[in-house]
Amino acid sequence: DTLLDRNVVITGTTEINNTLDVDNNFAVRTSGGVDKFTVASASGNTVIEGTLNGKGAADFDSTLNVDGNTTLGGTLTVTGNSEFNGTVDIDANFAVRSGTTDKFTVASSSGNTQIDGTLTVDGETRINNTLRLRANNESFIVENGSGVDKFTVDSDNGNTNIIGTLTVGDATQINDTFGVSGVT
Repeated sequence: DTLLDRNVVITGTTEINNTLDVDNNFAVRTSGGVDKFTVASASGNTVIEGTLNGKGAADFDSTLNVDGNTTLGGTLTVTGNSEFNGTVDIDANFAVRSGTTDKFTVASSSGNTQIDGTLTVDGETRINNTLRLRANNESFIVENGSGVDKFTVDSDNGNTNIIGTLTVGDATQINDTFGVSGVT
């Protein structure tokens, strides 16, 4: 073993064929003394001033904090919850899946949206174009707050049931039998 108690300056190539133990901070510097890569001995914190290019996998057992923009060239799979605190721009189709089955999709080119489950809306809904119900043996139903049907239209035959007063403010055309029960 060799023990040096002074600084050593090596101007040529150095090759170490076994473990290098550093008992203090570690730094790679330019010839002008500017740190480009440092490791703090007390914490292990590492600062890299240049680009980090990893040829293999990276495994993080704690938080990853990125202060700049991030580009991923492959698939991002997140197994835990995700939280976004700003706008999320998606430049391709959007899908929510159960396994590999799409349950909610938005087509990026048209905005067409497909929902395979129940849509519950607590606020006002405005539709600025056609509202179309296309289904066999289904109904368009308006309920009160207690879930009681007040207006239904059968998708198979157009039969309409109104529980309440029908007020018509303009002409009425009836092309078939007109039946009335009760007071007229």
